[in-house]
Amino acid sequence: MTDIMTARVTAVHRERYELMCESGELPAGRWQSYILLKREAKFSDDRTGALREKYAKTKAIALWNKQRKKDSGKK
Repeated sequence: MTDIMTARVTAVHRERYELMCESGELPAGRWQSYILLKREAKFSDDRTGALREKYAKTKAIALWNKQRKKDSGKK
């Protein structure tokens, strides 16, 4: 399955389970637990890739903050 297809399936499932949580059909804590377990499994399956992804996310946030500080000084 490609990343795009996986993202679409994940988005559909997320919407479905969020609706189930809102209706009370599924406890919200169970959904959160699933998300945490999924993240943990991803890390244990591909530690290097997970760390690389975490680093990229952190770097993107740092660059965004740097740009925001730079832009606020131009007023």
